[in-house]
Amino acid sequence: MKRRMIALLLALTLLCTGVLFTGCGNGTEPEVVKGQTAFEVINAALEKTENLDSMAAQMKMEINMTAAGLSLSIPITMNLKGKGMKSTNPIISTDVSMSIFGQSMEFELYQEGGWTYMVMGDMKYKAPVSDETDDMDYAESFDEILKKIPESVLKDVELVKAADGSQTATISFPAELFAEVYEEFVESVNSETGTDAEEMQISDAVVKITVADGYITVYDLSFKMGMTVEGVSTSAEAKATITYDNPGKDVTITPPEGYQSFEETTGLFGEA
Repeated sequence: MKRRMIALLLALTLLCTGVLFTGCGNGTEPEVVKGQTAFEVINAALEKTENLDSMAAQMKMEINMTAAGLSLSIPITMNLKGKGMKSTNPIISTDVSMSIFGQSMEFELYQEGGWTYMVMGDMKYKAPVSDETDDMDYAESFDEILKKIPESVLKDVELVKAADGSQTATISFPAELFAEVYEEFVESVNSETGTDAEEMQISDAVVKITVADGYITVYDLSFKMGMTVEGVSTSAEAKATITYDNPGKDVTITPPEGYQSFEETTGLFGEA
């Protein structure tokens, strides 16, 4: 009985490792897409995704910084939901979680009807949407990353098709062009580190994009920065990943409980 079992296992092993060249993965191995260029697929999906009127997405970002022998890590997570994004009065909900120097901060922002509502712990405030609250528009953080990629960069990039039909491109970005295309994001990373770099060099810039059903489903980028701040050499590494949930589908947004009764203020963090 034992010998029969071993023989059966050997036969299955041979079958799976290429005797019939079909494999045991039922065709699940990734394949290179033919007939479409990465430029055509990715930028068409970018345009379609950017034109979404409703969306649900998450962005996870991490900045790791080293200066004068000290290291600092800043993880940031944003969960964004929006409806009527292309209208003059969108409804937007954003949950933000971040940590710096070991201190965590979590807050929720909700925008509706020209008002922004904020919940942070026991603090609950509302303020009219204005120039004072523009810097709280975290939807713009997504726009800083979702950029059209030049055809020259995508020229020799292959699209790889997965078993679920999604297509992924991994792009090694020229440093100078990356700094130009993603200028806003690079500046925001510089701002998050609290530095005012006198000199800055970008390296190891990589963008990885997945497309499914004509939409961007995952947009991932990472890069390194070498900086000089007040004569001190500083290095930083930034990673950001945006993931879309069922793009093109309707989104349900739940406002904070009792939000219409929040205390009114001119500053969302309690500046009366």
